[in-house]
Order: sequence, then structure tokens, then C-alpha cells
Amino acid sequence: YSNSVISPIFDNCKILLSQFSLVRLNHIYREANISADRLANFGPSHGLDFIIHSVPPEDLISFVEADCNGLSCNRLCPKFAPSC
Repeated sequence: YSNSVISPIFDNCKILLSQFSLVRLNHIYREANISADRLANFGPSHGLDFIIHSVPPEDLISFVEADCNGLSCNRLCPKFAPSC
């Protein structure tokens, strides 16, 4: 991955993961993690390249609460997509 901001973070994650004897990573569709999806869209919509939040931005709190309560959206897939 080639991005001057993300690459060091990605490298640090790989180093951290290598320190555990057993690691399991799961792909989560963005519809199942609305908070992360909204946060990913937050930066570009506010003209930001990279930002660290100590608390969720006010307009994301309801999505964080929904995630904490296990709520998610159904993933919409076309009828012809057998993998859905």
C-alpha cells in the first residue's frame, strides 16, 4: 500500500499483529459497521486528509450508539450476485 499517511499506520498494525500468537481478522461490510463507514466519509466531506478523534464527532454519536446496540443495515445486492 502506497500512501504517506496510511502506510506507517498499516505497517504499525502489521508489527502489532505479529506480536500475538493467534490473530483472526474478519472482513466486515460497511453496512454492518455504520460508525466506521460514516467516519471514513467524514474526513473528505470536511476537507480533511487525516484526523484523530478522542471522542466521536457529535453528528456520529447516534451511529456509534446503534453499533453498540448491534443495529446495522441490510446489505443491498443485485439478484444476479450469487455471493450475497
